[in-house]
This record gives sequence, structure tokens and C-alpha cells, in this order.
Amino acid sequence: MRRSATRRKAVPAVGRNSVPERQTVWFEEQPGFGVREYATGREMFIVQYPAVTGNRTITIGNANVIDMQTALDVARRCIYHSDPDRNLADERKRTRKLPMFQDYLDDYWKVMWRQWKPSSQHTEDKYRRLYLADAFVDKGIDEIAHEDVAKWMVQCTRRGAPGAVNRAFERLKAVMRKAEDWGLRPEGSNPCRLIKANPRRKMERFLNEHEFARLGQAISASRERRPAHCAALLLIMLTGCRKDEIVGLTWGEVRGSRIYLDDSKTGARIVHLCSQARDILAGIKRGKPTDPVFMGRYGKGIDLDTYWGRMKREAKLGVIRLHDLRHSYASQAARLSLPLPTIQRLLGHTRLDSTARYTHFDDGHLVDVAQQISDLIDGATN
Repeated sequence: MRRSATRRKAVPAVGRNSVPERQTVWFEEQPGFGVREYATGREMFIVQYPAVTGNRTITIGNANVIDMQTALDVARRCIYHSDPDRNLADERKRTRKLPMFQDYLDDYWKVMWRQWKPSSQHTEDKYRRLYLADAFVDKGIDEIAHEDVAKWMVQCTRRGAPGAVNRAFERLKAVMRKAEDWGLRPEGSNPCRLIKANPRRKMERFLNEHEFARLGQAISASRERRPAHCAALLLIMLTGCRKDEIVGLTWGEVRGSRIYLDDSKTGARIVHLCSQARDILAGIKRGKPTDPVFMGRYGKGIDLDTYWGRMKREAKLGVIRLHDLRHSYASQAARLSLPLPTIQRLLGHTRLDSTARYTHFDDGHLVDVAQQISDLIDGATN
């Protein structure tokens, strides 16, 4: 059997940015019989046929497990059964009467997507596309067990970053909790329970004074070639803001000595600007309230990741992320012995324990503290 040349993509569940990306290829030789292809490469045989209540779509099985002829036989039994109300689909529904996981995920996304901020919508869609779009495609929402989630966790970690997998895992837990709320799973049956997330990377990388100096020199040397990139990176260093908060900054959010962020990671918040940060913004031609503050040469947004990669190489900083500049800002605030609640407000954290993760000290400072303690003990014992 050969596949039809005619293809059609499945209708997105939610708007233009909805996921998963998939398409269904129908076979010419048997109308209603096809294979659904996911963006990850997974293929599932399906059958679609008319019934009293409307068109029915049944997932037959994984195309890498079931051969074409077997799948075709199952499809024909569904399509040409003498009694359309007593076919394989009905038998399966009588045993479960609950949606497949991917169908449930579509419904979940429709409900939750409207409740998320625009930035969260983009992020959640990305993690769904990467890790959930092809998960448990052959299982019903009530059939997913602890061992299924454990296997999924291992497979995702093999192909993705541990932190990203943790983010997807948290969403999966929320998906399963909502299934209990909606009566699709028994209460307390969340299969994500007792499964540990990937260990967090210890956040111990931050810039010392010498590294700050080298980075500043590298940025200054690029000022004429990349003025917008230079200004944006300096603003991140001076405010401790996240990259997206600065790259996506608009003039309407800049008001005097403050930045009023409408949509940060933790919601709306205020960033207080030091005199150096105010000078940087004053040196940029102000646009309309909706115009981005930082524009590239051709009137488009700036790519700060590529610029940062070049700057850290020129400054010989070694392995360090752009986000570690925010960590460095928090560490400098901690060295000034500022209270954690104050640092929490500066960074815009909603939880104090999030702030505490950033406030590490360099080894030199710890040596001084250890020496002072030892001196006290030594003086008391002599």
C-alpha cells in the first residue's frame, strides 16, 4: 500500500501558536485510514469514519509496532462493521469511557491557555511541543501509571536539558492534578507522585571584580559597532533584570527613574534605576510608548545571546550564562549585607527562597569570615 500524496494538517487546538504540530496522511486505497505524524517523528495509525453522533477518530496504534496490514484490517473492521454502534471503538469506550491523553491535553490547553500571561503562553507551548506533544499517545488519561511517567522522564532527559525537562514535568503534574479535579482520574492517583525531578544545577557562578572589569572593557570596545546591544547588556548588569525584560522593554514602561514592567516572569513589577542606568536610557532616542527601547540596525529586535557569546569570549569569562549576570547582581547585593527581603524586591521574586538561591559569596569572602571565627575561638582557648 502506498500513501496518498494529499496531506492535511490537523487543526491547532488553540490559535496560531498552539501545539503539538502534527499532520495526518490518508491512504488512497482505503478512505478513512491514515497515519498521524508528529513533529518528533512518531507515527500512529488512525481510522476515521462516520457514526450516528458524528465522525469518530480511533487511534489504532504505533506505526513502528503494528504492521500496515494489521492496522488496515482493524481500520476496515471499524469502517465496514455491519453494526456501526458495535465496533472496536465502542468496545474500547465501554471499558474506559475516557479520552486519550493527547485529546485530554488539547482540552486542558484550551482551558488553561487563556489564564496564562502572553509570555507564559509562549513558554508553555514551547515545552509542550518539545516534551508533551508525543507523550503517552497510545494511552488514555486514566491508563497512565507511575512507571509510564518514570520512563517518559528518562527519555526526555536523554534528549533535553535537565532544567527544561523539570519545567515540562511540573506542567505534567499540573495536567494530572486537573484530571483528578475533572473526575477523569481517581483522587490521589497522580502518577507523577514520588518521581523526583532532575537535580538542580548549583548556582555558584558569578562575576568577581576582575571579571566585571574585563567584561566592561569588552563591551566598551563594541559600543560603536553594536550600540543597542551594548546598552542592553549594561542595563542587565546594572539592574539585575532578566534578559527578556530588557530585550522586550518598551518606552511606555520607562518612566523617570523607574521601569514599570507590565509582563515580567512574576507579573507586573517596578525596577528602580541607578544613575548609570538612567544615563544609558537617556542616551537613546525615545520613541512611541509601544516602540521597543532597543532596536538593531535594520529596525528589528536585537539578538543579545549571540552578542553575549562574543563578549564573554573576549572578556575570557569561561563557562557562564547570560542569566548569571542577574546572579552576580544578587551576590553583590548580598555582600553589602542587604537583607534578603530587600534583595527579593530588587530582583522581583515572589518567594524568598528563590532569592536565597542567588546569594552565594565568593571564596575570598568566606576565607575572611572563617579566619575571624577561628581567631575568636583561638583567643578564647589560649
